[in-house]
Amino acid sequence: MSRTIREPGSGSQSVDLEAEIRRMAEFVTQVARQMGLEGVTGALTIVGDGEPRACDRVHEMARQFMTRAEQMQNEVDRFMAVAGSKRG
Repeated sequence: MSRTIREPGSGSQSVDLEAEIRRMAEFVTQVARQMGLEGVTGALTIVGDGEPRACDRVHEMARQFMTRAEQMQNEVDRFMAVAGSKRG
């Protein structure tokens, strides 16, 4: 069980921050898991197909992964902004 250090008068802020940490961690975990599954599935499909356009498909997968990585970075940035405002 996780514990949050609470300062007098900051109970609500600590609860909000802890909820935000959990939300961000869950989002990042889900995206990473989905990216991994899609990567393995896509790679197996590309290898199995043996089509000449396999390179284009790999590039499209890479673009999709980059988009998801940007989403995760946005979540981290959002978290940092919330965490910074809770400390100040």
